[in-house]
Parts: sequence; structure tokens; C-alpha cells
Amino acid sequence: MLEIPVGHGRKFSAVRWGAGDFEGVGFPALQTIGGRKTDNVFRGQQLFAKDNTMASPTVLIVEDDVDLRQTLAESLEGSGFAAAQAVDATAAIDRLKNFAYDAMVIDLHLPDANGMEVLCDAIVRYPQIRAVVITGFGEVADAVTAMKRGAVDFLTKPFELSQLTRVL
Repeated sequence: MLEIPVGHGRKFSAVRWGAGDFEGVGFPALQTIGGRKTDNVFRGQQLFAKDNTMASPTVLIVEDDVDLRQTLAESLEGSGFAAAQAVDATAAIDRLKNFAYDAMVIDLHLPDANGMEVLCDAIVRYPQIRAVVITGFGEVADAVTAMKRGAVDFLTKPFELSQLTRVL
């Protein structure tokens, strides 16, 4: 038996499941990403990979530059993350509606919106998400605003990939 906190709004209760019970009974938002089962209800804290080991933490990368986005995804996957990608704010918000990521890397300047809007949406949905804002046009005021809105860090491009991994 495994005891897992399952949220109902902001209230939590303990529910017990036995082996095999993760296949959808009483688990309405169960999703599988790369063989990892997770539930939006308790914010992307993955249950188990197919081999019953703890699954990798999930990260959503929101960046309009395709080369940078793919480089970030490959680097984070090499560091043990399961990375999903979004090209703009609309795609990011759609992904956030359907899955609770453990972390998010978001560009401040997106083609269809300001990255701060996506940051705020993510924090409202999942207050424990580890969000890192990245930008090529970093100003102190932007960094302060991002941190006040819930980001754990603000990185100015170019930055070391190891720095991003440590923050997440």
C-alpha cells in the first residue's frame, strides 16, 4: 500500500491505493508522460515510472527560439528531467491546463504575450511550481517583478546550462 496526499481544491486528505490501483479508479486526472504516471491534483509529483522507480521531475520549457528551446530540453533531459516544450504563451497555458509540471522555464518576451502572464497563470494553478524566467533583455525591474510573482530565479541570456539545472 502507498499513501498519497490527494488534493480537493485546497483541502487535502490521505487516500490509500494498492498495487494496480493507479490505472484510473478514483484517479480522474491521471496522465502518462514518457512512461511516468502523474496526477494534476497533487501538482505533477510523479508516482512511478514503468519499472516502479520514482519518475523524473517534469519541466515545461516556454521559449520561442526553437534552437534554444531544444537545447534546453536536451540539457535538462540529460540531467534527469522529463521536458515538455511550448513555443508561445498560448501553447504554454494549454499545457498548464492539462498537466501540473514540477518546474517551468519561461522566456520573458514571447510572440503572443509577456512571459509574466504565463508565470502568473502557472503560480495561480500550481503555487509550488519552480519557475525560472529567462530573457535576453534583462533589467533589474523585470527580475524583481518576476521574483515577486513567484519565480525562483531570473537568468539573463546567455547563461550556463548548469546554472539552470542547479536552480531547478
